[in-house]
Amino acid sequence: MKKNILKLSLRKGIMNAVSLLALSTISTVSLLAQTPSTWNGGNSTTTSGALGIGTVNPQGWEEIKYCNDQQNGLVITNTICPSAPALNYPLSFDGVFEPIFGTEPGGGGSIPYPIANFTLNQYGSFVNSKPMLWARMQNHSSFLSSASGPYTSRFIVTPNGTSGVNIEVPRATFDIKSLGSYNYPGLIVGRQQINSPSNTQHLMFIPLLHTDGYNSISQQYDQGMFFTDGKGSGGSNANGSYVIAPWADPNSALSPGGLRIDAQGNLQVHGTTRTTQLNVNLKWWSDFVFEQDYKLMSLNELEKFINENKHLPNVPSENELKEAGLDVAEMQAIQIQKIEELTLYTIAQEKEIKAQEKTIIELKEKDKQLAEQLNNQQEELEDLKKKLNLLLEAQLQK
Repeated sequence: MKKNILKLSLRKGIMNAVSLLALSTISTVSLLAQTPSTWNGGNSTTTSGALGIGTVNPQGWEEIKYCNDQQNGLVITNTICPSAPALNYPLSFDGVFEPIFGTEPGGGGSIPYPIANFTLNQYGSFVNSKPMLWARMQNHSSFLSSASGPYTSRFIVTPNGTSGVNIEVPRATFDIKSLGSYNYPGLIVGRQQINSPSNTQHLMFIPLLHTDGYNSISQQYDQGMFFTDGKGSGGSNANGSYVIAPWADPNSALSPGGLRIDAQGNLQVHGTTRTTQLNVNLKWWSDFVFEQDYKLMSLNELEKFINENKHLPNVPSENELKEAGLDVAEMQAIQIQKIEELTLYTIAQEKEIKAQEKTIIELKEKDKQLAEQLNNQQEELEDLKKKLNLLLEAQLQK
C-alpha cells in the first residue's frame, strides 16, 4: 500500500514538474497564458467557462492568440500508436466522407452566379451566424481592414457548409482567393511521384499569368490551368496527358468520346467540333506555282498520271488518308496548288485559243486577198478575151 502511494506521489510530482516546465517555456517564448474566462456569444447572456490561450478575453469558446508568424499556432497530429487498431478501410478512402455512387438525391432549381465581393456579413439563410472554424491573422498597419475589422481570414468553415481559403464569406462550397501575383497557383491538386519527395503529378489553376508563364503560349493577364506528370526538369511535364471527357464505358459503342491533350500539346477530339471560325497555322503555301521556273505538267502527262495512279499529283490517295487522317492545313494548301495549276492551264488554253483565232483571221484575210487577186485576174482575162475577139473580127474582115 505504501509503495502504491509512493508511486502515485512520485507520478504526480513528475507531472507537476513537466507542467511547470511547459508553462514556463510557453511564458518565456511567446508570453501565452491559459485563462478560463467568460464569453458573450452575441446576446444578453454572458457564458462562463470559455478558454483563452494568449488572451484574457476570448471571442469564442476557445481562442488561441499569438503574434509570432515563425511559430506554429495549433498543431493536431495523428500518429500510429502501438495500441491503435489496424486500418479497416481502403487507402483511397479518407475516413471522413463516404464516396457517392449512383444518382445523388435532391437538387434541382437554378444556381446563381457567384457574388463578386468578399465582404458579406451573413452566410445564406444562417443570418448573423458566425463561422464554425476560423483561422485568421492580424492585419499589418498598412493593410486595409477586412469585414471582420483588423483581421484577415486564412481558412473558414461556415454553418451552411461552405468553406473558404483567404476569404471571409465563401461564394461556393469551397472558395479560394489566391494572394499571389503573376504565375502564382491558386490551387494545386495532385499526388506525390513515387521515389520523388519533391515532385508531384498535379493540376494547377493560375488566376493571373505573365508572358511565357509555365508555357510559351501564355500571355500577360491570361488565366490558365496546367498539368504535369512531375517527371520533367523541376517537376515539369515529361509525357503526361490531360483528358476532359464524360465518365463512360470505354467498351460501349455509344461512348460519347471527349478531349485529350498530350505532352506536345496535340489535341485529340472524339466527337463533332462546332465553331464559328477556324484559324489554322500553315506550314507552307502554294504561290510557288506562279514562279517563272515552275514546271507545269502537260495535259498529256497529267492524263497519264491520273490513269496510272487514280488521283492527282501530290494529292494523298484514299488509302493514305484513311490510315493517317486528313491534315486540314496541308490539304487546303494542296487544293489551292491544284486550283492555281488549273488557272495556269486555263490561261494557257486561252492563249492558245486566241492564237488560233488570230491564225484564222489571218487566213481569212489572206483568202480575201487571194480572192481579190483571182477576181482581178479573171477580169483581166475577160478583157484580154474581148481584145482577142476584136482582133479576130478585124482580121476576118480583111
